[in-house]
Amino acid sequence: MSDKNTLTDRQSNILSYFKWGEKTTSGLIINAIKTPISIATLKRDLAILCEQNYIIKSGLRKSSEYTLTGYGLIRKHFNLGSYYLIPETDRNIITQFNQELFTILKNEPIFTDKELLKLEQATNEYKQNAINASDVIYKKELERFVIEFSWKSSQIEGNAYTLLETEMLIKEGLKKNNRSDSENTMILNHKKAYEFLLSQTKNESLVLNRSTLEKIHSLVVNKLGVSIGLRKASIGISGSLYRPLSITSQIKEQLDNLIDCINSKTNIYEKALITILGESYLQPFEDGNKRTARVVANGLLLQAGYAPLSYRSINEQGYKEACSIFYEQNSIEPFKNLFIEQYIFTANNYNIAKANNN
Repeated sequence: MSDKNTLTDRQSNILSYFKWGEKTTSGLIINAIKTPISIATLKRDLAILCEQNYIIKSGLRKSSEYTLTGYGLIRKHFNLGSYYLIPETDRNIITQFNQELFTILKNEPIFTDKELLKLEQATNEYKQNAINASDVIYKKELERFVIEFSWKSSQIEGNAYTLLETEMLIKEGLKKNNRSDSENTMILNHKKAYEFLLSQTKNESLVLNRSTLEKIHSLVVNKLGVSIGLRKASIGISGSLYRPLSITSQIKEQLDNLIDCINSKTNIYEKALITILGESYLQPFEDGNKRTARVVANGLLLQAGYAPLSYRSINEQGYKEACSIFYEQNSIEPFKNLFIEQYIFTANNYNIAKANNN
């Protein structure tokens, strides 16, 4: 995708007033905008948004109406750190599951040319660093990665284990007395799920389907009191008005749509990003969805010879806010930026390019 479709802050602000599936007019927008803007300037900006495919126009002159495109939906711009400061009533939240979202993600390119270049440069460095590394280095680096991934992925979910405590638990089986059994189990489940992934990717036998997702999920939530299989009841999302689907047959249908969307992509970065966001959005399981998504996405990256994400340097609040923006706005932009940052971090900091082949 070309990088020409960049917006000014004013144009991004205008785009934020569009609601998915609803038509609007220049008059309604100018009345809603809090920063003063002339009608002539607004119409010029709307013309630019149309030209760059963020919105489409129908009708002529005073009867003109504007509608958000799928491209515009997933590329609305939001700033991490300020989204939660916007009152919920002013966010234009999509409260119900968007039945069209996975089709949009399937048909739209996810990364710009510039973003893909950054990712490819990181991948090249990741592979170059491994050329002269021994089997001993591979094993030590892989162990370090698994420890740090298990720690950070668990920490995102509220686990209080420190990195040092996680290392002692995984390497020596030493549990902290002031940590709960569920926290211990969550850490160790990450390790077991990752070991399963390595066994699959080593022989290039990892296939993304519902059975694979359910297998990884069962490993991630083992002994945590979570039901296995697709969810059979409604759930909410903490701190969000978004409500995932509640009917099992609909969850199954949309999970199949998500898997089809991921498998249709030829770009591995797109596969991984959609896996992380798509499963987190759908919430097909009772609990453990985001953990499962992070593990599965890393499996796809590993099998293709790309760097998995450790999330070692990520800010948990930023991660959660980026997810909320995807839930409530269906915009991939904030999380995509985090994905690129974390991919580059992993590629530069872990020498495991060939670890899954040893």
